[in-house]
Amino acid sequence: MDTPESRMITALCRQVLLPGTESGFAEAVASPGVRWPVLRSHLVYHDLIPFFWSLAKDLPGLPAGLAQECRTSYYLNMTQNEFLWRDFRTVNDCLRQGNVPMAPIKGMSLLKTVYEGMPFRAMCDIDVLVREEDMA
Repeated sequence: MDTPESRMITALCRQVLLPGTESGFAEAVASPGVRWPVLRSHLVYHDLIPFFWSLAKDLPGLPAGLAQECRTSYYLNMTQNEFLWRDFRTVNDCLRQGNVPMAPIKGMSLLKTVYEGMPFRAMCDIDVLVREEDMA
């Protein structure tokens, strides 16, 4: 469906995945007819609020309530990711001391590669892959 909200989500994803390319995100935010509650529900459902805030925080036209919610979510997410990163390093150090090879998977492995900054990727745990024979 071609709505202002879907165009904004598409432009947001394009900007996040292809930084430096023209995505039309700023234009989408400024477009008339944006149903902000609908956009908010999509952002929440897809865990995109931190990404949205990182791109929209300096743009005019953002409703104050949505801006505050996005800002709060962004910083809460950043704090949680910092704790998870610290915990991951502890797990990594312990496994390394025991000569147990492991590989981070899912969110943690993407933090330093796909996503250029801890605040963006929403995560709630640490996933690592360990060989079955090393689980004894």
